[in-house]
Order: sequence, then C-alpha cells, then structure tokens
Amino acid sequence: MLEDNRNQMWEMSKQVLRDSALENGALVAANGLFLPPTATPYHFVWGRDASKQLLAAHALQFDEAPKIRENFLRWIVRCVPGGDTERLLVKRNHINGPNDFLYNDDRGFQPDNNGALITAIDATRSANASIDDHVIQLLANGLASKWSLSSKTFIMRQQDLWENTTIEAGDNNFFTHALFASAYGLTRAAISQKRKVAPYVTEQWQLVAAQMYEHLFSEQATYEGYYYKKLYPVHDEQRQLDSALTLVIHESIPISVPPRVIQAATNTIHKIGNELLWLPYGARRYVGDIYDGIERYDGSQSIAGAWPLLGYSWVRAARQVGFIDLADKVQDQIDAKLSELYSNNIIPKFRVPEQLHPDGDSRNGLGPMHFAWGSSEWVMTEKDRRDRLISNAK
Repeated sequence: MLEDNRNQMWEMSKQVLRDSALENGALVAANGLFLPPTATPYHFVWGRDASKQLLAAHALQFDEAPKIRENFLRWIVRCVPGGDTERLLVKRNHINGPNDFLYNDDRGFQPDNNGALITAIDATRSANASIDDHVIQLLANGLASKWSLSSKTFIMRQQDLWENTTIEAGDNNFFTHALFASAYGLTRAAISQKRKVAPYVTEQWQLVAAQMYEHLFSEQATYEGYYYKKLYPVHDEQRQLDSALTLVIHESIPISVPPRVIQAATNTIHKIGNELLWLPYGARRYVGDIYDGIERYDGSQSIAGAWPLLGYSWVRAARQVGFIDLADKVQDQIDAKLSELYSNNIIPKFRVPEQLHPDGDSRNGLGPMHFAWGSSEWVMTEKDRRDRLISNAK
C-alpha cells in the first residue's frame, strides 16, 4: 500500500508542478484554483520555492518540464525588477511584475531567493545554455550588488524566509540560512560563468561569497559542539533553531573546509532532528511558531502544525551526513501518515500539504494543499530513496 501511494504521489507531483506553472511563465508557490477557501493565498513567486520546483521537475522528467523551466527563466528576465545587468527577487513577487511593492520595499529583502535560484538553474542546466547563463548572471549581479565588500554585510534590510524577523541594513547580523544559500549560489555562478563574463565580474562574486563563508566558518562560530542557529551572530533572545537550515546544509559547504565546519553542520542536523521533528507529521519551523496557514476573519492564528516538507528536507540532510537508516525511518513515518490521511479522505489524495496537525485536529486540509514546495521537497527525498535502492540492487 505504501509503495502504491508513493507511486501515486509521484504522479500527482507532476500535476501540482504543471498547475503551478502559469501561462506567462511564473512559478507560483500554490495555485489558488486548487486551494481550500480557508488557505492563505500563495499565488505569488518566491525564488526559493521556484528553485525547488525546478529541481523537482528535473527529477520527475515529465514531458512539460523543459518548457516550464524555459518559460520561467524568461519570466525572470521579463518580470523581475532590475537594470540591464541584474535582477533581484526581493520577497514575494507578483506574477505579472513589477514586484508587489507593498511587500517588496527594503523591509522584505530575502537573499536566499536569488541564491537558491542560481543553484537550481545551474543544477538543471539545459542543452541550450544561453538563457541559463544570462539568468545566472542577472541573479548573481543582483545578489552581489546588495553586499558591501568594505563592511562585509548586506546594504538592504534583510528578512528571514518565514517573513517574521528583520535585520537592519548595515547591521553585522545575518540569517544563517540566507547566508548559506547566497554564498553557495554565488560560488556556483562564479564557476559556471568563468570565461563567459569579464574576469572582474566572477572575481567580485567570489569575493562576496568568501566574505559570507568567512562569517559562517569563523573560529567563534564553530567551537566544539557548535550548531548553526537562525541568526549569526546569535542574540540571546533569538537563539532558536530553525528547520530551514536543513534546506541548505550540508550541501552548501565547500569541499575544502576544516573538519570542525562539517561537524558543526552535522551537529545542526542532529539537533534539529531531536528538537524540531514532530513525527509522523513532519518538522516544526521553530519553537513557538503560531502560523498555521489558515485565513480567519479576525486574522487570528493558532499553534502551528508540522511542515511535511521540512521533515523531508531533514531526511535529505540526514542522509547526506550519514544518518541513512534513521532518515529512511523518518521518511517512512511521514509517508505512512500521509497515506492514512488520504485513505480517510482527510486531505486530498496524493498531495503534500503545507502543514499537518495531530490526529483529530480539524485544521487538516484547511491550509494550502496544492502546494508546490511540499510536493517538490517530497519528490527530491523520494528520488534519493529510489536512486539508492537502484544502486544497492546492482
């Protein structure tokens, strides 16, 4: 039964990604045509969500995937603000551009939107690479332009990916997830665009990335037992773990780093597993979260549920650092819970919702359901599992 449901989820994920790819090329986080009326509207483009959609479509290899990818890259050129040489996805982006200024002034700069997209475009490179190179260059220039090499910090007010914490421009504080995603994206851009742009351009990207990594890998940041937290450096009142870190570590760490850096990443994954996994439903974003993705007339929220996609991202990260058996058990538990909810008609069949709540909680099925990031994260987790099964069978 579980394997049959996984096959059905695989096929449904293709449909979710098709439906989230609009005719004008935009990749929306969730298509409002397929959402409960109570769900928070996600009919916008976020770079990090779209990056997962590109990676999942590449993994699924369905017929429309190449065209969806090409249309989205052309949408970036056409609809994302910037000058002749750069583009910057700040926060949530309107499907027709320009950005929704209500949400995209300097209160909403999320650097990982550009960083994650650079990585995904480079990782899914097409046969005709001209549009790929052009967009990577635009995104890398846009990201690097918001970093000051002299002060080693961003020059715009930053916001975390959950959109509930900000850091002032010029403040020597960073969201760890965004710094990892940005540094890795710029590093990949510099490698992929070498000899395709003037040397000083890739040199600037490399300098920016090096300064970002300098913050992340400083001696102070990686003492014995250290684990990465939401903010670096960490303020006493904001010491929380954040499951978003599983989205970027271990894969965003360069090869030639001291062993203590690898250990810090492993410690982080282990601690998130101990403190934020909420099985069999997924993982919490952080302790104290009250966002449940459901719109109410009075604007109130309740205690947040677990995000299956964050459970799946933990599985992928855990596999990367060698927690193979444990990661497989966690995926099995979340997949089995989804299968149970499908069988009982509590959530629409074979979709991965944004959040799950404990058994008997009436909120299950009321939040975002046709949710592209959730399906995408599951697809990549499942592909890892399938690839390993094939490899072991040889």
